[in-house]
Amino acid sequence: MKLRLVAVLIVLLTLTGCSNILDKVVKKQPQPAQPAVTTSAGNPDQVQTDQTATQEFSLQDIQAALKDAQTVKLVAQDSSQNVELNTAQRDTLSSLLANSGELKENKELAAIVANPEFPNYQLQIPDKNITLNFYDSLHLGFGENSPHYYMETGSIWNSLNRWLPPTLYAVNQTGYLFKADKLTILGGSFAAETDISYAKNTVLRKIRSIKLERTTLPETTKDPIVLTFSIRGQNHSMKIYDDYVTYHEFSYKYPAAKQEIETLLSSN
Repeated sequence: MKLRLVAVLIVLLTLTGCSNILDKVVKKQPQPAQPAVTTSAGNPDQVQTDQTATQEFSLQDIQAALKDAQTVKLVAQDSSQNVELNTAQRDTLSSLLANSGELKENKELAAIVANPEFPNYQLQIPDKNITLNFYDSLHLGFGENSPHYYMETGSIWNSLNRWLPPTLYAVNQTGYLFKADKLTILGGSFAAETDISYAKNTVLRKIRSIKLERTTLPETTKDPIVLTFSIRGQNHSMKIYDDYVTYHEFSYKYPAAKQEIETLLSSN
């Protein structure tokens, strides 16, 4: 009997020792690494998400995108035309961009950016989320709120004209007036004829942004604003009434036309 008791005690001690050993082994196992979590300073329990800031591109970014992007489109925004650039055209554009230099912000540049020349060319690279604006033959950049503006010799503009020629509008179409080298206004808050050539493209784009429907001008309509576009010595007048616009032999319905044009010019 004593021998049996001793044997049982030995077994119990053995099992207890193994349990202690196993317990020690388990406690020594390293804990799996936890993913790092960045919290906001204001709230330690709030996970800081990756918020992408507004992207700003360089000419090097454009050149790289021109090389490997799936699609590169040249768009003439004033005429709603576009063309997809081929490999040779992409290479040419990339080479010409290498000759551009950075410009600092100034009032003259701001005016150019706000009033791009017809046909308002834009380079679009959708899969890279890149848009490059060509404001005129010497200025290009990434938009009004971007600090990146570049100037080149004019070669790019000539190439754009070849790849996507500007639309040739008939004289009785409002698009024809983009050719004007001078614009004056008389009427409304402008008691004397005033040169507003600086706003020519802005005014035209505003008018053309409305779906103009031909109609008959009511006989009671009066006191228009008169816009006079001068093209190579010839004047072309457009009359802006409260709710109508007339150009050449056509009249168009344009709700609040007079008010909108005056507001537009006052903001410029």
